[in-house]
Amino acid sequence: MKKEISAVLLLVSILMLISFLSSLDFSNTGFEGLIGESVFQKRDVDIKSVKLSQEEASLSENSNPPCVPLFVVSGLDEGHYRLRTGVSSQYSNGKWVMDELSYKDAMRFSAGKIFSVTPITGFEGNLPVVKDTIAVSAPAGYNSSACLFRVDLWNDSYYGVYVPSRVESHFSGDAKLARIDIEGWKMERIRELAYKITENATSDYERLKMIESYLQNHYEYSPRYNRSADMIYDFLFVERKGICMHFASAFIALATSLDIPVRAVFGYMASPTSSSQVVYSCQAHMWVEAKLGDVWVEFDPTPPARYKIPTTTEITYWDREVVEGGNVTVRGVVRLDSGEPVESGYVEVYLKTSKESPEGELLGIARLSNGTFELSAKVNESGTYSLVAHYTGSLLYQDSWSDPEVRVLAPTEIVVNLPSYVPLSFRLEGRLVSDGEGVGNKTVIVEVDGRREVVKTDEAGGFAVNLTLSEGEHRIRIVSPKEGLYAEAVLEKNVTAGSFSFALENRTLVAMKENAVNLTVLFNSHPFSGVVRVNGISVSVEDGKATLTLVPEKPGIVEVAVGVGGFEEVLEARAKLPVEIKAEENDGRLEIRVVDAAGNPVDGAIYVNGQQVTLIEGVARVEMEGSEFRISYPGDDLHFPAELTYELHRPWYLLSIPILAAAGVWYYRNMPRLRVTLEKEHPEMPNIWKAGEEIRVRVESNLPFVVAADGEVSGTSVRFESPGKHAIRVNAIKDGRVRKVREIEIRIVEDYGKAVEEVFRMFEREVMRRRGIDCRTMTAREVMEALGVKDERLLRLFELYEYAGTRGYTRKEFVEAFEIYMSLRRVIG
Repeated sequence: MKKEISAVLLLVSILMLISFLSSLDFSNTGFEGLIGESVFQKRDVDIKSVKLSQEEASLSENSNPPCVPLFVVSGLDEGHYRLRTGVSSQYSNGKWVMDELSYKDAMRFSAGKIFSVTPITGFEGNLPVVKDTIAVSAPAGYNSSACLFRVDLWNDSYYGVYVPSRVESHFSGDAKLARIDIEGWKMERIRELAYKITENATSDYERLKMIESYLQNHYEYSPRYNRSADMIYDFLFVERKGICMHFASAFIALATSLDIPVRAVFGYMASPTSSSQVVYSCQAHMWVEAKLGDVWVEFDPTPPARYKIPTTTEITYWDREVVEGGNVTVRGVVRLDSGEPVESGYVEVYLKTSKESPEGELLGIARLSNGTFELSAKVNESGTYSLVAHYTGSLLYQDSWSDPEVRVLAPTEIVVNLPSYVPLSFRLEGRLVSDGEGVGNKTVIVEVDGRREVVKTDEAGGFAVNLTLSEGEHRIRIVSPKEGLYAEAVLEKNVTAGSFSFALENRTLVAMKENAVNLTVLFNSHPFSGVVRVNGISVSVEDGKATLTLVPEKPGIVEVAVGVGGFEEVLEARAKLPVEIKAEENDGRLEIRVVDAAGNPVDGAIYVNGQQVTLIEGVARVEMEGSEFRISYPGDDLHFPAELTYELHRPWYLLSIPILAAAGVWYYRNMPRLRVTLEKEHPEMPNIWKAGEEIRVRVESNLPFVVAADGEVSGTSVRFESPGKHAIRVNAIKDGRVRKVREIEIRIVEDYGKAVEEVFRMFEREVMRRRGIDCRTMTAREVMEALGVKDERLLRLFELYEYAGTRGYTRKEFVEAFEIYMSLRRVIG
């Protein structure tokens, strides 16, 4: 169906040149099958589907069919504005028969000038191309000798490349004299005229130019001619008027009579401009190529039309101003001088920088209907233009123009961050932009409650106004009036002025677990309902209340950023870890361990039956006095409090004090007791000694015992010669059997600098537990700075060993470092 519609459109356009087309065979031009009623010689073409009478199409009957738009072309120039679709070297029975060509040559893709063609109805057969074209983007067959490109059917845009400097190379080919089927005596008279015209010429080129000039100056271009069975002879010697077909055919006959090889070229005559233009059916044209040496040279003997009926085009309505990206509407009329409407045709509508400019943007094509036309089209770039309406004319009617001015305004936009809720006093800042770029030196008017503030934008389009509002609702209107080629921009918004208050009801959280936290939001002291931002996430608030789910990653301060509109506040909560207290009897003493939920030992103070005891590495040991121990941990900034009641297990059935005393004596004498300690400057000091130094072991036991160092029996004075980890083991023995064992791990170093380093690592672990500061990637000084304390003694001892490589540390520096550590523990809580 689409193919048939395209065929009908092309048929109507071609029939308006009925006398011209009646002399052609279109079997190889892309127009085959479009014209019926035996107008053309055909090769296997069905001509029954289209019927149009000779009277309806004949220009000699004063009919004037409209110009139908065929395609849009751009990229033409002064030497390349004729678009070829076929060639012929044979004239027979008053008609030109198209050359049968082979389309198997290879296209040449190289640098050159580019033109583009966009079909309106589609092409079938040869594509319109300019001379010197060496390649097209469509999948076409190519004949280099005729410079023609053939397709089966093509409906899309395509590009062509032409190389003006090499006209002889890409469609030279062999040339023979054209075959002109005319009676001998008529041909003889044509030859006599050719000799007369060229009698003073000295070359074939001069002869052809003389023939071209003679025909242009001695014959009249007119679509009103009488049809003839022998159009060449009758044109030259009888009618002396006609259209391009008559002039070109006569040129070929005259040149052939002088034995100069020439051929007819068929196609369309466009304008020599690089901008886009529509090519209409009434621009169908015939011209001539002559083979001079190795080059085909174009000649066009057809003069311009001299006697066309004048017309007047008038735009009666148009949008005098339109915003870029919007549509401009154009209405108008095309009339004859008598006032009668031009019944049909087409009007091109352009935007041009000036009405005289040959360049412009084609907005569209409007069809004439009883002399009137209307078009609405999008405009893409701001500026002041001539809105040019061009009636394209026809073979009978002259074209005409109308060109009022239209202003295309650049769209502008006011960009501000204006939330729905604003403070009572705030600075309103924004930008005026057009196509993403700031517009400077433009007026901006801010209206609030009848008050107006007028400011100018800066170079980047920015503006700012200080506003003071009363509590409640207000309407803010921001206007940038139309100025120059910038359109008006308006922004209006309702805002509520006042103040927000935010509060967390439960501010103590469990670290590393989900916590449901109640958030209270008030606006102007009233419960707020709406959406707030909590740590960047939208949360709905109903009647002033919202429930948040917070999961602190570690113990310490938890920041909760709450905001709405232009308000922002950071609330604080504190995350803590639960702790667990464990107690057990060990070697006649009560050993108490305190660990947090992450499994880390907790240091600080605990209370046992009201007496304060210090935890070291999460452990405290107390004497077992009494049968019940009430143990409480008061908590700190990172840990929750905890309590434990521990009862000593005693037989309930002891009946009397003597029995209990006897049992005690028996227990003391018979139950093994073993307590092992090392003699150190401070009991809590790490078990670190230098290689070869004496380590004194203190043993308290009611049984004989044996001291062994790394499995070898020794006395209570032990020495280890090699660095590394070692063990001192004490066995309590009774009746030849080991009844109780105590083992202590010892670390032997080559230099006490290692012991100083271990003390500082103990300090870092203490900081991490108590303050929640991750020290793993921090230097020693950064750790001190994070705590807000500075002790150059410990820093000096540590940094000289760790960073400066100082060696030769003694136990004295080790003891000094540990004593500093104990004092700093009190500072960090």
